[in-house]
Amino acid sequence: MKKVKLFLIKSLVAVFVCFSMIACNESSEKVTFYDMHPVSRFERGSLRTMMTHNSGRNVNKFELYENDTLTCTADVLYRADGIICTLNDIQYHIQPDNVLGATRVRMVKASKGGALYYEAEYFYINERIGYVKVNAPGIPESPFQVNFSYEDSRLTIQEPGGHYSIDLSNEENTGYACNVLGYVNAPLTNQYVINPELYFLNIYGKPVDKLPGGHEIIRSGKTLRVGTHTYEYRD
Repeated sequence: MKKVKLFLIKSLVAVFVCFSMIACNESSEKVTFYDMHPVSRFERGSLRTMMTHNSGRNVNKFELYENDTLTCTADVLYRADGIICTLNDIQYHIQPDNVLGATRVRMVKASKGGALYYEAEYFYINERIGYVKVNAPGIPESPFQVNFSYEDSRLTIQEPGGHYSIDLSNEENTGYACNVLGYVNAPLTNQYVINPELYFLNIYGKPVDKLPGGHEIIRSGKTLRVGTHTYEYRD
């Protein structure tokens, strides 16, 4: 009798595990992994970001400079509940989307001085950011939504205050190092949606594969310059 009960218990456990695995796989969307070439230095105007990487090519440390003065040193912590990083007194908690094949952001919660600075929830269409819902206490537009539109040769961002667009060049975004969305110069997007440092964590889904148009593009060895922005690849 004891053997029968033990057999039934093991069978029930096996069925539970099986259904749990099926449910997990069904609820997780499989997405493409886009391999970003590690960048060790990023400069824009008087600002410079230096990055180091772990053996898995993920950024594990930032150093921020302004006019050659070190203003911030930040470790990047990869935890079970997401990625934690504090830049210029703002702590970012990046919660991952429920996908297989890559790490991409579902929610960013940013806090400053122990209070909520903003939170942004990301929604994807064809693996690219389709729209983002933002709650930023302290600004009149909050809460608000930012919409992204991708064409073969043009990007458009719609946010409170207007539409912002940029034409794309024929040059490839080699290694996906260039944050093309940042060149659209949509102010709320650049402050609350696509953080220029967090971009290098490779968390924003499918990158734009062409460099922005209207900017001088110079390639020299490990260095890519797009307008006033410079990207230096790691060895």
